[in-house]
Amino acid sequence: MDKLFYLQGIGDRFIDCSGAERSFSHDERMALLCALMRRDSAPGEQDIAKRIEALDAAPWLHVLPGLQHAFVDEPAIELQLPESAFAGAPLPVAPQHESGSAATANPLPPQHSIELCIRLTGDENSGAKAPASYRLSLTLAQAKEVGDYLRPEGRYLRLRLPLPLELQIGEYQLTATLDWFAQHAFSGELLIVPRRGYQGVLDTSAPSKLSRPWGLGISLFYLRSQRQWGVGDFADLGKLIELGAESGCDFITLTPLHAPSLASTSLISPYSPWDRRFLNPLAIAIDWLPEYAGLSQQFKAGEWLRERLLLNQLAEIDYPKVALLKYRALARLFAAFEAMDELSGRVQRFEAFVKSRGQALESFCQSQLAEAKALGAVSEGALWWADEALSVALDTPRFFGWLQFVADEQLEQSQLRCRQVGMRLGLVRDLAVGALGQGSEVSARYQSCPAEPLLQEPAGEPAAAASDGFGAFCERLDIGAPPDPFSATGQNWGMPPFDPVALKQSAFHAFRRLCRENMRHCGALRIDHVMAMSRIWCWSPPLTATPPSKFTRSRTAALAIHDLDVTCISRPTPCWPS
Repeated sequence: MDKLFYLQGIGDRFIDCSGAERSFSHDERMALLCALMRRDSAPGEQDIAKRIEALDAAPWLHVLPGLQHAFVDEPAIELQLPESAFAGAPLPVAPQHESGSAATANPLPPQHSIELCIRLTGDENSGAKAPASYRLSLTLAQAKEVGDYLRPEGRYLRLRLPLPLELQIGEYQLTATLDWFAQHAFSGELLIVPRRGYQGVLDTSAPSKLSRPWGLGISLFYLRSQRQWGVGDFADLGKLIELGAESGCDFITLTPLHAPSLASTSLISPYSPWDRRFLNPLAIAIDWLPEYAGLSQQFKAGEWLRERLLLNQLAEIDYPKVALLKYRALARLFAAFEAMDELSGRVQRFEAFVKSRGQALESFCQSQLAEAKALGAVSEGALWWADEALSVALDTPRFFGWLQFVADEQLEQSQLRCRQVGMRLGLVRDLAVGALGQGSEVSARYQSCPAEPLLQEPAGEPAAAASDGFGAFCERLDIGAPPDPFSATGQNWGMPPFDPVALKQSAFHAFRRLCRENMRHCGALRIDHVMAMSRIWCWSPPLTATPPSKFTRSRTAALAIHDLDVTCISRPTPCWPS
């Protein structure tokens, strides 16, 4: 059990706010383990053995890890092989593969080689200037041993093989064939990263000795102006950018701009988002839209003007009324957009945006449709569906994609303006520590790494079916904070943590996508509670015979160590990956 606790990253003690060491009970750790394993009862001996095999031993049967990284000034790949490969002994191989052909174990020839294909998978913003792909023939004589593991059939070695070429920062797909196992190809991904995060003008050791940069920290919704619609927006940010630049401001940090829940207007905290991959439509500046020109006279008079002035005069933000008013206006602007010629430049840019955001945007739009219907079931939501133009928009997935297109466009304009007025960094975005458990980010499904031949069939748990996909979050847990003087019973933030095992099975796709989306249109990214990338406090449900409700939690707490084992990097505009 101790070994399994260790492999799952479950801590056994912590230092509390007074400096005293506190230990977790076996039952508390077991409750956390069952949540991570998606079990309703403690595992038996056979289950424990299988889980240890799956987490500790089975990964060594993959010749290429699903994801690895190397430094840009020292490109290399790592691969894993049994020690018998170097003695010329037969290799242990899985008896049957999905391709249907049986693998044959052959002794190694004297000069065993690896045929390697390296293909760039980034886009024009990746910063890569090298050719799109390479083909290399390498020998294991050049490899250096950097790790090993002892299995029943013998020792396995992790080898580091330098690459005789220059690779720019970016993402690369690896495909390798081995001359003694030539009927199969092995695949994985390679990240080429710098040795340190991008410093730019913030590097105090730079010979230019520039003055220390300074900036402002704001929440966008705090900004007030006479032209807004009851809440701060990107146009107000544009004005602040102009004022800040006049005083020599180098950056403006923003609290998260993440998409909130549509159905629950009370869940408006930027740190309790519905989906961190997408933006809050309430930040859209109505009068910045090209479609606004045809409706400006209507919006500047009558009920529209009266409602807007009333909301702007309030000492506090009335979110339900602000959201209703802005969505009513955005629905009419969307109708004007839909009336445009499909060959117009703006429509073509929208179609390109939708295509670039892929399945994630499509799933998000579907979740917004469901949210809109849920909103209609409550009393305040009846006003949304009573508006004819808005009711049509709320029943159209394309409307929600258009909102993201508009918000992304205005955020990009804001960052471009920062650079035009001389800010050295511009906008600093903020990535919240988690997302709501019922939100579209947590419910998103991911595919496991592509199936590849193994050197031996693992004895542990079978991999998840690629067709079904799996979630990247452990939805039975909530993240939070341990007891401290602020809260004697600790804090439960009601948002699930990443599942480290699921992340590895998907080559960290969910985490990489999250970083990629939040690095759009900014000069730097703040990561809220960045310590969560290595360890995080989790609240687990009580261990019972029946599955726990998502919304009931005990005060049982334990510390989960999430070993992401991936290097995140930040680069100047345009950011990587875009």
